[in-house]
Amino acid sequence: MIVWNKLRDRHILGKSDHGELWIRVDQTGKVTCLYTMFDTKEKFLPDDEEEEKVEVMKLRAEYIIERVEFIKRLESLNNQRL
Repeated sequence: MIVWNKLRDRHILGKSDHGELWIRVDQTGKVTCLYTMFDTKEKFLPDDEEEEKVEVMKLRAEYIIERVEFIKRLESLNNQRL
């Protein structure tokens, strides 16, 4: 789960158990990128016009968190088998 702050200076900060996320928007309010600040910093650009909407990019961020959690579960299971 991500807890999102309000838009400030064209950035929206999100906090999760895995680290911070940032959504950056342009002057018209369209998303220009999503940053994840977990073990390493990653940048995700909108894939299409839909992802230029803040709410849609927030959904993509939730998907990224789910993927991270899935990978961590797999790593944990693999480590248990060793």
